[in-house]
Amino acid sequence: MGCKGSQVQILSPRPLKAKVSFVFVPSTEFEFGSEHNSWMDGRLGEFDEFFSPLAPMLHAFAERHNLQLEKYHHESASWDFEFRLSLDEIGKIQVLRTERNSVSLFGVREVWDLERFRRATRQWYGTEVSRDDPRLQGALDSLLAKIVTLPRNDLKFDTKDYSRLWAGQTDVIRRFIASKPLPTV
Repeated sequence: MGCKGSQVQILSPRPLKAKVSFVFVPSTEFEFGSEHNSWMDGRLGEFDEFFSPLAPMLHAFAERHNLQLEKYHHESASWDFEFRLSLDEIGKIQVLRTERNSVSLFGVREVWDLERFRRATRQWYGTEVSRDDPRLQGALDSLLAKIVTLPRNDLKFDTKDYSRLWAGQTDVIRRFIASKPLPTV
């Protein structure tokens, strides 16, 4: 995804239409040095080992709901499921490794108002589930349903002015959002 030398993996049920490295400064490309590669190579095996028992279920979740799957984004021990809800609205579910033999589920839904350079969000934090708990799949389905069905008016605008980050990038950001798949619930 524009991270030369990194081990970030993006899997999508359909080809992406835009190449974007960062959300708020999407055209930025960066390259990690060799010290990053050796650190990530060691961690990647550890991450894969942790997530391997969950991989079939997580891949099926992404496919069943038409979600873009990204593994280990920014060296995070997480599998991220991204989607869009409209031309200015995106959602994400993260399955994060915890210190114990479990994962924590995190969700977010965002509206990016590119005309007034502001953002509205709603976040769901930290449902922790054991890796071998059969309720994990149901917890993922439930979180996705909450994110998708939340009325748009329930999102709260933050007080930040994103014009310095987004000005001149609005077309790239629109293409980035449009590249995300529409979920099926």
